[in-house]
Amino acid sequence: MLRLLTCLSILALLMSLLVSCGGRAATPVPVPDTPTSQPATLQVRGMVLEVQERSLTEVELLRLRDSQGREWTFTTAGFAGFTPSHLRQHQAFGEPVLVTYRQEQGRLVAENIAD
Repeated sequence: MLRLLTCLSILALLMSLLVSCGGRAATPVPVPDTPTSQPATLQVRGMVLEVQERSLTEVELLRLRDSQGREWTFTTAGFAGFTPSHLRQHQAFGEPVLVTYRQEQGRLVAENIAD
C-alpha cells in the first residue's frame, strides 16, 4: 500500500509540473538583425529649438540642434517622458535633452526624452 501511495504521489507531482509548464515548447525569440526584429533604437543629445504640442502631455513635434550643428525633427507616438511645457523650460534655460528614438517610415519617432 505504501508503495502505491508513493507512486501516486510521484505521478501527481509530475502531472502538476507538466501542467504548470504549460506542456508546450518554448517560443523562439527573434534574433537581432533578422527581418522580424524591431527597428534599431538610437539616441541624440541636443538643444531644444522648437516644441509643438499635441496635448498637455504629448509632443507633436520636437526640433533639436546637436553639438555638430545638425538639426533633428522628431514626432512621438504618445507620452515620451517630458511634457511640452517641460521641454520649453529646457529651451528657455538652454539645457540639452537626450532623445531615444527609432526610424519609422522615414520619420524619427521619439520613444523617450530625458535630461
